[in-house]
Amino acid sequence: MKQLQSYLIRWMKSILPSAWVNQFRNQYLYWRYADTNRQYAAAHPRQPLPPLAFLAETFKPDYAAYFMEGKATAEVLTGLVKPHLPANACKALDWGCGTGRLTVNLQVSMPALHWYGCDVRADMIQWNQAHLPHINFAVSEQQPPLPFDTVSFDLIVAFSVFTHIPSVAQEVWLKELAQRLSADGIIIFTTHGSAYKGHLSKVQQDALTVKGIWDNAIGTAGSRSRAIYHDADKFKVILEQNCTVLQHFDGAAHPELIGGQDIWICKKKSRNCGTE
Repeated sequence: MKQLQSYLIRWMKSILPSAWVNQFRNQYLYWRYADTNRQYAAAHPRQPLPPLAFLAETFKPDYAAYFMEGKATAEVLTGLVKPHLPANACKALDWGCGTGRLTVNLQVSMPALHWYGCDVRADMIQWNQAHLPHINFAVSEQQPPLPFDTVSFDLIVAFSVFTHIPSVAQEVWLKELAQRLSADGIIIFTTHGSAYKGHLSKVQQDALTVKGIWDNAIGTAGSRSRAIYHDADKFKVILEQNCTVLQHFDGAAHPELIGGQDIWICKKKSRNCGTE
């Protein structure tokens, strides 16, 4: 069924503008989840609920799944991070935080850390600042540097961010994030790896194998329609220019973790390796 859905989406995108496809998808999902969303809102009157349009752009407009899966994903990421986290860790960043779906749950699972969050979507950051005041949020630009000028982070989380950043910007962001880690800091992030090759045509898969990265070049940077795919072996070579890879989980081999994305855990290279 998933392969059929992927084929239909590729087919629609090949004959229709991506904005039309996204609008059709969103309208269908608004209708599909209308009743369950009303029920969720009634059952959780004190819980801040982001606008459904935000959910449609970053996840899907389903409040129950949004909160449930956000908590589950944060728990998985926390379990993977803790063995590598510096003992004296105190500052963490959710890079590409959107509406704070993971940020709030990461704060619950790692309360000793002071949490920051940033995103290129100013409207989402404004919503976060109004409804999640216990976290330090700021707007990020499409290009480095990060908005928190003087802060070094012991942990940086980037969930489903490199999956939507244009390929030409990825190396500069990897360098920036590595430089903003503390001496023993780590970064955990995800990519579209081997589990997502079925989303690509044969020609696109061949290009991915040759170049190590494939950018569908649809939509704006960071949007849901912009999809980036990585060949793990070639991407590791790029990563190790600025980081040391501690662990890599192939999403096809570990679908139980977060549903199929590859997970990378890296640390900052020591000074004697030539990287700040």
